[in-house]
Order: sequence, then structure tokens, then C-alpha cells
Amino acid sequence: MNGIVGIALRRPLTIVAMMAVIMLGGSLALVRLPVDIFPHIGVPVVAAAW
Repeated sequence: MNGIVGIALRRPLTIVAMMAVIMLGGSLALVRLPVDIFPHIGVPVVAAAW
């Protein structure tokens, strides 16, 4: 068996632990993600002189 499949079949608890760490990290990143309802948008200004 090659690659990740072979490792997963030989060490299933390691894969479960890695999945738990990834899920925990994703949850923490989602909670800490700054979200603004109305983000600052610079309105373009055009000046015409003649």
C-alpha cells in the first residue's frame, strides 16, 4: 500500500487524531475571523475643471 492510504490503514488512531486537530484549528480560525457587516469602501471622486 502506498501513500496516505497505507498509513491510514496501519495507524487509524493517528489519522483520527490528525482530523480532530484540523477540525479544532478550523473552528478556532472561524471564531477568530474578523467579519464586518459594512466594510470600508473608498468612494471614487472625480473632479472636473474647465
